[in-house]
Amino acid sequence: MRKQGLFELANGGTIFLDEIGNISLAFQAKVLKAVENKRFRRINGLEEIEVSTRIIAATNVDLREAVRKGDFREDLYYRLNVCQIYVPPLRARDRDALLLAKYYVDHFNREHSRDIKGLAQSAVDFILEYDWPGNVRQLKNAMERAVLVEAEEWIHASDISIDSEIAETSGTATVVTEVTDVTDSRPGFTRIHIPDEGISLENLERNILLSALEKAEGNVSRAARLLHINRGKFRYRMERLNISPQDIYSIKAATHQLI
Repeated sequence: MRKQGLFELANGGTIFLDEIGNISLAFQAKVLKAVENKRFRRINGLEEIEVSTRIIAATNVDLREAVRKGDFREDLYYRLNVCQIYVPPLRARDRDALLLAKYYVDHFNREHSRDIKGLAQSAVDFILEYDWPGNVRQLKNAMERAVLVEAEEWIHASDISIDSEIAETSGTATVVTEVTDVTDSRPGFTRIHIPDEGISLENLERNILLSALEKAEGNVSRAARLLHINRGKFRYRMERLNISPQDIYSIKAATHQLI
């Protein structure tokens, strides 16, 4: 039985070429010929086949830089770059990340015959907070793993594994670190005093969050604005460090060394 190639199968429709920036120069030449002539030959074939196909290509490579380096054909670049759509990374679209995560939970529920009800608030906050450097593929992988390992009805932050690390939410003892705002030639510069024995970055973050809560009089939304992050990200950090707005009163009574 004769096997049809992708361009032949896409005749009269659309072909999607993913990661076009990673194909070899030899294959680029074949793609260019098919795009230019709307004809191609099957492997070991003699007859040219004519096709009419819409081509959509995607890449996370800077193709202009690849052209400059000689890794991507300039003629193919201009032939494909008729209409360009730029899709920002997930770190710039945190709400999209949450929508996609919910979609993948439903999808993998069906695929793996699971009955997960959805995302707990800690998982929602983590998804909104995390930058997702691997974009949609990384998010999809994390959601599938969470659906498979979750033993309860809801996925929590602790169920989301990122590069073999777990997004744990655990308590931390309060250790006050001195952070002093000083006059400096650099606008907005804050000098942090680090003692000889060193400091815990986690405790430093905890103190910054508590200081923002203190200044905002316990209002989480106002505290988040003070740190130039959204409320969801602030709440995720609070839960990860086991902080509640009430903690500011015990801290105020214990020390005045916060920001």
